[in-house]
Amino acid sequence: MEFYVATAAIALITMFGNLVANRFPVPVPVWLLAGGLLVGDVGFGFVATSGIAQLIDLMLPVAVAIIVFEGSALLGVRVLREVGSAVRNIVALDVIVNIAVGSLVAHYLLDFRWSVAAMFGALLSVTGPSVIGPLLRTVPLRSRLRGVLEAESIIIDPIGAIVTLLLLDFALIDRFDAFHTTYRVLAPFGIGVAAGLLGAVLVIAALRRLKVSRDEASLVTAGMVVATFSLSEVAATESGLVAMVVMGIIVGNVPLPHRESQHEFYRVLVGFLLGFVYVLLAARVNPDALAELWPVGILVYLAFALIARPIIIGLGTIGSSLTWRERAYAMLVAPRGVVAAGLAAVVAVTVSEQFGSDGEKFVAAVFLVIALSISIQMPLARWLSAKLGVMQGSAVVIGGGRVGMAVANRLEQRGLTVVIVDVEQARLEQARAAGYRAIAGDGRDQEVLERAGISKADAVYAVSGDDATNLLITSLVAEMGDIPVFTRVRDSANTRAFRRIGGHAVNPAESVADSLLDATDRDMARRERLAAEQRRRERERTT
Repeated sequence: MEFYVATAAIALITMFGNLVANRFPVPVPVWLLAGGLLVGDVGFGFVATSGIAQLIDLMLPVAVAIIVFEGSALLGVRVLREVGSAVRNIVALDVIVNIAVGSLVAHYLLDFRWSVAAMFGALLSVTGPSVIGPLLRTVPLRSRLRGVLEAESIIIDPIGAIVTLLLLDFALIDRFDAFHTTYRVLAPFGIGVAAGLLGAVLVIAALRRLKVSRDEASLVTAGMVVATFSLSEVAATESGLVAMVVMGIIVGNVPLPHRESQHEFYRVLVGFLLGFVYVLLAARVNPDALAELWPVGILVYLAFALIARPIIIGLGTIGSSLTWRERAYAMLVAPRGVVAAGLAAVVAVTVSEQFGSDGEKFVAAVFLVIALSISIQMPLARWLSAKLGVMQGSAVVIGGGRVGMAVANRLEQRGLTVVIVDVEQARLEQARAAGYRAIAGDGRDQEVLERAGISKADAVYAVSGDDATNLLITSLVAEMGDIPVFTRVRDSANTRAFRRIGGHAVNPAESVADSLLDATDRDMARRERLAAEQRRRERERTT
């Protein structure tokens, strides 16, 4: 009975949380956490986590693995090249600074012993795609800033988890063992990288050689993701997240069939898994332990948000291409994710057994920092982006041919995020190789346009080689809202029809002719100026 009641509560909160988040500028984790507290031990008690503890322990790691894989698959190699040095510095400082600050505040404010306080700081170095992903879907940021936040969230997940467990080992051993320590550090990374590479190779081979259908492609990838994560964890604890990062980046940047349908599948799946994870984590918090942290828990959160994070970004972005506005935004927006909360429960068991410390208090303190970072920073994320001027406009280009790519390149140079829509696989792969998001489908299909994010676009460019197609697209977009449409017209006789339905029509032949005539006029004006200057000099010599 408890299982079915909990399942119903989680499903309903996930559904309503996503519906509300799609209609209000507040990312979905905020609503999910609120719902989890409402139905958990803090609230009505519909989700009694003590009765489904085994289910939580089984499902949470797998759910987090799929979320990390999906986030990694969306991370472009070109973005990594652009912001790689800044991300490397930030990730290194994430661990060092958060352990230092976390140890101090947890020891002096929460009365944790030093070893437990260090684990507390390491856990809270993790941001993660479970929070950054929903935030970036709600707040369109400049590509460099987006790339830094996205890459940091993905890479820090496994590193933060591994460092936490390493500190736990240090706290348990009686004497330092160099071999054991080296193995404990290198094994998760080595095994995780190997497992991720193997999993990626198998997925790529299966999708390319087995001629799978669209639905089969998603199932093959999902099955391999879960299998790779699980087997990697068997070999070395916390190596599974490393495997997911490696596997996701490779699979996401290699041309594969049915890529767009897979993204759609994982978008829906991850949406449900996020609800499952956040609701369960919020529901399992002990209300008494949470109450004990008031008001000192607020000071702990402020130490991470206002001391640790500014130091990390300030030092980590020295010499980077980020502007001061982008750095300020990265300092102020860094919500913590579910990996920290999930691992906190594991660490808390050992903390209670070995050190006699209050494991419930440890879990509650980690959850409180996560909850405050999400509930304070995520609702302010859009407002801050507007105030600091780091929001980035977006445009949809329908037609990925020579003209479409030229338009996309110009738009990107002007700071817009570009989505390209086309039906030809070769053009889609070319667009993805150039770093653009590419949607497979017919631009005359309203569902395809909605997938491309046309409702949030600042402009639409219909640049296919067929006037009838462009005319239909222009008419369809006009019906979907007040979105400017700029259209390529091959036959000048059709220009009036485009303008009549609200499109901004451009005829290439006429544009070329106008450009040639403008160039001619400029050249003639230049010659006249030179001639006038020559006559003036001759008059000066004669006088």
